[in-house]
Amino acid sequence: MKYFPPPQTKKDFGVKLRLYESVGVSEYWLVHPNDQTILVFSLKEGTYGTPTIYKAPDDVPVQLFPEFFIPLAEVFLVF
Repeated sequence: MKYFPPPQTKKDFGVKLRLYESVGVSEYWLVHPNDQTILVFSLKEGTYGTPTIYKAPDDVPVQLFPEFFIPLAEVFLVF
């Protein structure tokens, strides 16, 4: 999971996204505290497709731990 301030947006959607995809990172999360959203890129057949967008108060599933969910309503209380 990565929190990023707005000036880093291009780097996170470009360089880092391609890097993580190329080394096989199964999930790449981008956190937008102002919008209270998380974009989840999931690796399928070696590439990230369109991200799934979760917005508070959604619960976000964690691919590595299928029984585990992150409650966004609680996450964004700290921002």
